[in-house]
Amino acid sequence: MAAGVIGTLAGKPGAVGAGLLAQSEQDAFIPWPDVARVKTRDRYVEIRSRHALKPIGLYCTAETFGLLRNALRAHAPKGTPGI
Repeated sequence: MAAGVIGTLAGKPGAVGAGLLAQSEQDAFIPWPDVARVKTRDRYVEIRSRHALKPIGLYCTAETFGLLRNALRAHAPKGTPGI
């Protein structure tokens, strides 16, 4: 959001677009029943939905990575690949 405001005030349309894109990525949501696939690598988790075109990517600390995997195992549909 800040990048959009600053871009507008500075007259830089590229910064406005970057700010709007960042905001749209921040508002992504996948309901638990719609989780279709999960990929993990190091402490990065990518969650894909059957309906959404773009996945949600989460960077985790060592302590939050385990918590996230446990939540995915508990709430995502049974048999979801990658969990």
